[in-house]
Amino acid sequence: MVSSEVELKEAKQSFEKMDKNGDGILSQDEITEGLQKLGYIEKKDVEEIITAMDMNKNGQIEYTEFLAAMMDHRKYEHDDEKIKMAFKHLDFDDSGFIERNEIVKLMGCNNEDVVD
Repeated sequence: MVSSEVELKEAKQSFEKMDKNGDGILSQDEITEGLQKLGYIEKKDVEEIITAMDMNKNGQIEYTEFLAAMMDHRKYEHDDEKIKMAFKHLDFDDSGFIERNEIVKLMGCNNEDVVD
């Protein structure tokens, strides 16, 4: 959790490094570039991350959205057991993967209702 002054400062520095034009908003290009530096190279992975962070759905990430995502991420960063338990809960067939059909089942949708 971003709770200490040090963690808050680190989150702000990370945001500022990604915000190439200094406007206080991360564009999709800035986010993509920043995430690619972290190893997220698949376009769909980047798009999913942006969608999850973009609370107001304007296609950009404001500092408050970035900070909220960092808080949520860090909340579980050191809690491996909770993460493993949540994963096992979602991995219905114990395959070691959370597959599309498991997500559909969890959401209570029909497979036909889900768009690729």
